[in-house]
Amino acid sequence: MPSDKNTGRDPLPEELAEAKRVAGLPKDEQRRHPSAVPADRSKLAHINTYGDLPEFYLDRPFRCRDCGKEEIWKAADQKWFFEVVKAHTDSKAVRCHACRAQKKPRDVETRRRSISTHDWRRVDPAIFNNFHLSWICELQSVLNRGLLPNGYYALIAQQTDGFGPDLHGLAGIPRSKPGGKQLDLSDASATGHASSWRVDLVYHSIDGGPQFHGSPICIRRTHGDDVVAIVEIIAPDSKAAGPSFRSMVGKAGVLLKQGIHLLVLDLFPPGVHDPSGFHGALWEELDIGPFTVPAEQPLTQVAYEAGNVIAAYVELIAVGDALPEMPLFLKPGEHVSVPLKATYEAAWAGVPRRWREVLETTPKR
Repeated sequence: MPSDKNTGRDPLPEELAEAKRVAGLPKDEQRRHPSAVPADRSKLAHINTYGDLPEFYLDRPFRCRDCGKEEIWKAADQKWFFEVVKAHTDSKAVRCHACRAQKKPRDVETRRRSISTHDWRRVDPAIFNNFHLSWICELQSVLNRGLLPNGYYALIAQQTDGFGPDLHGLAGIPRSKPGGKQLDLSDASATGHASSWRVDLVYHSIDGGPQFHGSPICIRRTHGDDVVAIVEIIAPDSKAAGPSFRSMVGKAGVLLKQGIHLLVLDLFPPGVHDPSGFHGALWEELDIGPFTVPAEQPLTQVAYEAGNVIAAYVELIAVGDALPEMPLFLKPGEHVSVPLKATYEAAWAGVPRRWREVLETTPKR
C-alpha cells in the first residue's frame, strides 16, 4: 500500500495491522516495503547526532496521548516534518488529528499573547538589559543543543578578539523589492542556500577583531576556536551616546571586512543618534548607500554574509509582529536558521510579571 501524505484520516483496521506488522520486520524487509519513503540525508544536516540518520521512513502507528485513539503517522508526513520543517528525527507523533485540531486554537491564542514583539521603550533600559541577557542565553543554548553542525559551537563573550585593519571604502549596489517578496538570487554569488530566504532587501558589495558592543554570542570552530560569526542584540544604552554608538558601528564594519558573519537584531526604532537605525548607520559606514527604515516597520533584523561578496538579508518588523527566523551564516553559502520567536518566548517567560503587565498593554499594530 503506497504511503501518501494523509495523516489524520481514520485508518482502516487492516492498515493499522499492516503498519504494526511492518514495524517488527527486519530493516532490509522494511526498506523494500511499498510504504517506505526514501530519506534525503542531504536535507538532514541539521541533525546533530552520534547515531545514524534514517535511510527511509515508514508509516508509524501510535496511540493518541489525549483520547487513546490509534492512528498512523504517514511516512510522507515524516519526510516533510524532518526534511522541510527541520525537526529532529527523534520526534514522535503523540496526538491524533482530532485532538490536534482541538488543541490548535488554544496554541494559536497562546502564541498571539506571547510571541509578539514588545515596545521596550515603555520600560527602563535596565529591564530590557535583563531580558537581553536571558535571550542571549536562550540563543546560545539552542545553538549548542543541535542547531549548529558538528565542528562549531556558540559561546557568550563580553567582546571578540582583535581582527585587524580599519575598513576602507566599499561600493555597493542595493537591490530591493517592496513588501518583503521573494527575491531571485540564483545569479548572485556567495548567497548559496539562502537564495530561497524571504527577505525585504538584499545588498551586494564589490569587496569582500575588534570589540563588539554588549554581550554577543561568538560562533567558533571546534578546531582552532576561531570566530566565524557573531550574534548581537542591540541594547538601548548602546544608542544613548553618539561616540559609543559610532564606535560600535565601526567595529561591526571591521568584523564584516575581516570575513566574520553577523546576525544583528535591533528591537528599538531609530533615535537621535541613529536616525536610520543601527543598520542604516552601518551601511553609511560602509559607504553602500542609504538604508531607509519605514515608519510602519522600524525594527530591523539583518543577517550579514561576509566574504568576497557581502550580502545583507533584511527583515523589517513592527511592535506586535512575531519575530521571524533568520539565517546565521557559518561560511559563504552555508547557514543555520535561528529560531528568534521561540527563544524570545523562552526569555519572555522569565520577565517579572510586574513588567510583563506593563509591556503587554502595548497596542497591537
